[in-house]
Parts: sequence; structure tokens; C-alpha cells
Amino acid sequence: MELSSISCGNCGAPLRVPAEARFVTCNHCQSHLAVKHSDSVTWTEKLGELDERTERLEDELSDLRYETALQRLDRDWERERETYMITSKNGHRHVPTVGGAIVAGVVAGGMGLFFMIMMAGSRGGGGAMGLFGLVFIAVGIGIAIHSYQKAKDYLAAESRYRRRRSQLRSQRRST
Repeated sequence: MELSSISCGNCGAPLRVPAEARFVTCNHCQSHLAVKHSDSVTWTEKLGELDERTERLEDELSDLRYETALQRLDRDWERERETYMITSKNGHRHVPTVGGAIVAGVVAGGMGLFFMIMMAGSRGGGGAMGLFGLVFIAVGIGIAIHSYQKAKDYLAAESRYRRRRSQLRSQRRST
């Protein structure tokens, strides 16, 4: 059996180990060592240090997985959030609100009612404008209902996102 001369990776004491050995215990300091081989060199490394490094790598990997999952969740939410956004007449995008939907319905209905009243009092041609007022009211109510539903859908989606994010964070704290 061929023996290799190496040093203890902990205390430096000389060791003689079989060439095919993968693990050894130092007779001097009792450290448990891993025997490492390369093409031209053989050395030892304390197993406790390997365990510590492995633990650090596991922690770093766990951190990366958590951060990646959090970033993916946030990115998916931003994409989904975009589908609910409303663009105003001057190009600004904003989140739909229930209050905004109600205000839009009241304003559109009020304008339609105004047209109907104004045209009812005018002489001749009032029928067509009165009909326009009625159509304006109907379209306003339709837009208000659509905006109201979009606002409710947005709030539900945001609640799901916040719940998933909170679950992810609590899972992280428990590990």
C-alpha cells in the first residue's frame, strides 16, 4: 500500500495516509480531515470548515432563491397591474378607483340630463338633441359600471398580490 506524506490542515502535523484515502483523523489534534487530490498535490482540509462553507453557501443560495421569487412576484404584479390601468385624455395612466367610477357616472349622467333639459325647452330640433342627451346618459352609466368593475377587479388583484408577498416573506422568516 502506497502512503502519501501530507500535513494536517488544522495543526500542520505531518501525516502519512494511503494514496486512495479520502478522509483521515489527525493523530495530533484529532481533527477530522478531508484528503484532497489534484494532479500534482495532495492536501487536507478540516471538515468543520467545509461544513461552515457549505452552510454559508446554502444560506446564500436560500437568499438568492427568496430574492428571485420576490422579484418574480413583483415583476408579475407590475405586468398584471398594467392591464388594469386607465389612460386619461392627456395620456396619464392611473389606477382605477371606485370613487372615480362613481364621479364619472354622475358627471356623464348630469351632462346628458343637462342636454335633455336644454333641448326640451328649445323650439324645433329638440328631439334629436334630447335623444343625444339620453344616449349620453346611457354611455356614461355604461362607462361608470365598467370603471367600477375594473376598480373592484384591481383591488382584488392587488389584495392577492399583497397576500402572496406576505406569505413569501413569512416563509422566509420561518426558515
